[in-house]
Amino acid sequence: TWTKGSAFDFDSYEIYYAIEPIGESNYQIFDRNNNAFLASPDCERIEVTGLNNSYNYYFKIRARDKNQNYSSLSNEVSASLAPVTVSSLSAFGLDSTVRLYWQISAQQNNQGFKIYRKVENGEYVLVDSWLTNPALSNPSAYSFEWWDNNVMNRTRYTYKISSTNVYNVEFFYNIPAIAEPRAIHTITISNSSGTLTDQISFSANPFATDGFDNYWDVTKSTPTSNYVWNAFWEQYWGTNGTHLSREIKGDYDLDNELKTWVMRTRSDQINQTLTISVSDNFDRAEKLYLYDGGNGTYHNLLSGPYQYLNSNSSIRTMTLFWGNMQPKVLITSMANKIYQGGTTINFSWNYQYPFLVDHLELSIINDSGSILLSPSILNNQFSFTWTVPNDVTEMQDCCFVVDAVAIDGVRTRFWSDYHFSLVPQMILSYNEPGLKMRSNPWLNSGLSFNQVFGESQAYELSPEGLWIPTEDYDFGKAYCVFSDEVSFYSGTFPIQSNEYSLNLVPGWNFIPNPHLCAYNLEDLSFLMRGELFNFSEVLAQNLISRAVYVYRNGIYEPVTRIEPWEAFFIRYDGTEDLQPIIRFYPFFNGPSISPSEPGFKLKVVMNEGAPNSIELGLHKNATDDYDFKYDLLKPFPLPYLETNSLWINLPNADSTDSW
Repeated sequence: TWTKGSAFDFDSYEIYYAIEPIGESNYQIFDRNNNAFLASPDCERIEVTGLNNSYNYYFKIRARDKNQNYSSLSNEVSASLAPVTVSSLSAFGLDSTVRLYWQISAQQNNQGFKIYRKVENGEYVLVDSWLTNPALSNPSAYSFEWWDNNVMNRTRYTYKISSTNVYNVEFFYNIPAIAEPRAIHTITISNSSGTLTDQISFSANPFATDGFDNYWDVTKSTPTSNYVWNAFWEQYWGTNGTHLSREIKGDYDLDNELKTWVMRTRSDQINQTLTISVSDNFDRAEKLYLYDGGNGTYHNLLSGPYQYLNSNSSIRTMTLFWGNMQPKVLITSMANKIYQGGTTINFSWNYQYPFLVDHLELSIINDSGSILLSPSILNNQFSFTWTVPNDVTEMQDCCFVVDAVAIDGVRTRFWSDYHFSLVPQMILSYNEPGLKMRSNPWLNSGLSFNQVFGESQAYELSPEGLWIPTEDYDFGKAYCVFSDEVSFYSGTFPIQSNEYSLNLVPGWNFIPNPHLCAYNLEDLSFLMRGELFNFSEVLAQNLISRAVYVYRNGIYEPVTRIEPWEAFFIRYDGTEDLQPIIRFYPFFNGPSISPSEPGFKLKVVMNEGAPNSIELGLHKNATDDYDFKYDLLKPFPLPYLETNSLWINLPNADSTDSW
């Protein structure tokens, strides 16, 4: 190596080399004709080839330009060549032993090799040498193998090797090899008398992979006659798959993870009982199960051998599970719903590895509480029927939860992918005095407004956009209601529990919330010509505005959440031919529709009014014209409300196009 030079018309570096100190004519030159990299002035290192291992060499360097001008020669350095060229060094951690293997492309005047080892983060220590082990000195060999039997499983060892020339100068190969021995387990198959046997072995190692690894993974041939035979099987290794007598996979956490091996068995011992057993070098807490694809049986190999009747000489496929094998509960999907007291719910599920289940615990859980349905369900039960108590405490956004307690005591919790609410059979409608926007969740109740709200005035919106007085408080309609007194009304009428949809028309739509659950705006969804869209999607297409208004607690302004019992105004800006429909599906989770925060925002509020506030702001993505995503139109006027309004007019527009 050297420090690079510079020249306007640089041509090449010239490296002088000789087997004695460089004089005026005893050298050879290595330049761009030998290696093109020397034609670059930025070159700072090069490998000089064609040297003889028998000699020490001396070197100087200078730069040359295209006009045959030269720099001064550098200082002189010398080096001895290693007597051997090592092309690779590998270490394989097996069971209580390490195999060290290296290959060489050439050796000359090499007296032999020394092997150094360090344990974990310790220091290197000489563990073997050509001086005491003749196997490490073979001038005609091109590969060497050395076994380290003084090792412990699950301990990391690092090895490096050196060669020694005839001048007793030691040269180290600068790429170490690392290994970690691991226990290797065997699976034995035998006939009933034990006169015929076969074995395969498996393990996991931090330096192996789940793919094919040379030396760790060993292929196996198929049997011939009078045999019992087993092998691991990798379908996608090679053209037609590969059978293996040993398969070592990449390391993993046996306490928390699980890996599988596909095993094949075969025998010409027809109608005999064959036995599969495993070696006894497992930790006591480990799990090893064998699944027999021939009869669908799982067997714990660590509890004893597995036996089966061999009815033919065809291949029989099995799967070996090693690690933290835990049962899984697959809860059957259902639609999101609202369940009223007295309703019956049928929860169902399936198992993966039911033989590992000791019992199940069933619950209903939400963010604020839980109901224990059953503390102990056996692993042969696949459903549970529960009737919602009439006086159940209201619970919103619940999940059905199964806690699977395994035979080893490990507890795993599984949640339903559906959500639901529980409400009592008798439902209370409570209303404060004043103006309200209301919906009725009761089906076919035949109620009047005076029954529910007391002395009151109620209005519904006609298709022509006119407020019409009404006395009937029906499901599926939106109302504005004014009452002077606080009102209470309780009823046991059935409620709307399933998904519900309503048609939309261009412009403002007065819509009731059909369910006794709240909806964040992003959780509303829409159908256009029968195709379902999230709110964020129709907003992006300028079809549905996020200007959704509710008159609540004396304030008429945009909201981000629709509460139970509420009606609201929402605006559709598309055409009728899209057949627009708003869909209410309880506890549906849609992506956010809120724009990013503006760089500046000012809110102006008037003491009384409907609406009584405006917001002004600046946003990096907004324009000075109407922006569907950022600007909110003035809401539809309400009945029975004579008060001031506050809005901003669009430029060159009348008051109907205000925002």
